[in-house]
Amino acid sequence: MKNSNFTINKPLSYDASKVVLKSISLEKREAINKRIPSLRVIDSLFPYELEKLQVSNYFFQINDTEWSFNPQETGENHCNLRMSRDKQKLPTRRLEISHDAAYRKLCDAYIRNGTRTRYFDFSKVPGFLSDRDPEEFKLKVQTLELSPLNTVADYEHLARFIELGTLKRVIYAMNSRNRGILDKPEIKTCKELILITRSRHFPLTLETLLGLQNEHLILQDTEFAHLHGLVETWLASDKPIGSRFSWGQTDYADVLNIHKRFEEEKGAVPWKHPRLGNSFYAHGVKLSMGEGRDLVMFGGSTKTEKKFNIAPWTFDMEIMAADV
Repeated sequence: MKNSNFTINKPLSYDASKVVLKSISLEKREAINKRIPSLRVIDSLFPYELEKLQVSNYFFQINDTEWSFNPQETGENHCNLRMSRDKQKLPTRRLEISHDAAYRKLCDAYIRNGTRTRYFDFSKVPGFLSDRDPEEFKLKVQTLELSPLNTVADYEHLARFIELGTLKRVIYAMNSRNRGILDKPEIKTCKELILITRSRHFPLTLETLLGLQNEHLILQDTEFAHLHGLVETWLASDKPIGSRFSWGQTDYADVLNIHKRFEEEKGAVPWKHPRLGNSFYAHGVKLSMGEGRDLVMFGGSTKTEKKFNIAPWTFDMEIMAADV
């Protein structure tokens, strides 16, 4: 009688374990570590891929899990830590270590060289970066949010630890203390820049705007006064197809008035945006730029994060291939 063929379940090899661990979420990796302790060593060697990372002096967030320290209840050898997950708050814990030591433990547990995060909300430089070598420790960030609290020095310190080639989108609340950040090459050339400012406090010149080379510039400044100059410059430019500018508006009637004004003053013709289908926002106007390009104008609703006090609508203009 022949033995039946059967398969013996063997442990995954190191390389196979590496592939599996790198492809699954943080939450699943933590669950696996609890159930299969033998994988903890291998798991510790590979960086996490995070949906969201937020750091400040007394706050730390990974995805939907938050840790907050009460600055009034910290001392040299103790601190109070509150944790919440999926908006469910857990009891406050007293730790017999300093706030700085506890914060470093959190960072060491979740942030490693090569950690990827889709969204990095940066308020203040965390202390754990002070003893890291930027040549050996890099974060791969897709979207970076810079709060109004950041100074130029704060940003310059952080930027050393970001792999700038992965940076696609920046949300930047500009004011007088951090204006110099706008001069950084990686800010001027990232694919999408959301620039939040107020002209009454810090006027934004046309020259400054024209110096930006982002594929999509989203300006949240309802007091911006240079739209006509920007349109004239774009019409005379060699900007490539796909270049786009969005400007926040407090009332959608203002968007329609802009369309009407360019119809009357520049001869813009009614036009419907093909990507927006039958949406009300699809109806706009266009101007010919020559060389097979049109400057099209349309509108929409703001998609920027709600925590910013910004206009709910946008006027948009985009360079598209001319109709054949």
